[in-house]
Amino acid sequence: MELTVLYDRVKRLILNTDEAWEAFKLEPATIPDLLGGYVLKLAAVPAVAHFLGWWVIVGFWSSLSRAAVFYALSILAVWVTSKIIGLLSGQLGIEEDDSKTFKLAAFGFTPYFIAGACYLVPPFMLLVPVGGMFGFYLLLHGIPIMLDVPREKSASTAVLVSGAMFLMFLIIGRMTGGVLWPHKP
Repeated sequence: MELTVLYDRVKRLILNTDEAWEAFKLEPATIPDLLGGYVLKLAAVPAVAHFLGWWVIVGFWSSLSRAAVFYALSILAVWVTSKIIGLLSGQLGIEEDDSKTFKLAAFGFTPYFIAGACYLVPPFMLLVPVGGMFGFYLLLHGIPIMLDVPREKSASTAVLVSGAMFLMFLIIGRMTGGVLWPHKP
């Protein structure tokens, strides 16, 4: 996927949320397509920003290793979220569809990945959770469209999934913020 297509997709998702979800629902994208063409590219935004932002503070190698772990955990978080959505599909009374649940997770993480650019300036990293909150909004709109369930039934699922995503944000932040690598004094 070219960067202009990626940019257009992100822009449409943020500015025309329901319209974007309707379009994504009709796309025949497979999990490998979404992983390689969307998730791997967008997950690089916070990882690279994290590397550059922390380089001066903790040094090149420590910053590079943090960024690598950050990148891997971000991708893993998308996969775990898709599995959580799949498990909650039964609560909604629908059959689990790995492709749809992965689309929901991948596109639900979009604001977090974009807001991850704030890691470039470490004090601004406090703004990254705002992206995560917008991810809740995207899930609130995306679950009923992607899974064909009434909005009322999907709200509790969006809350549970967003809670799991927030927990993953905390784990990723903790693991890349000093638990594995001590800061320089």
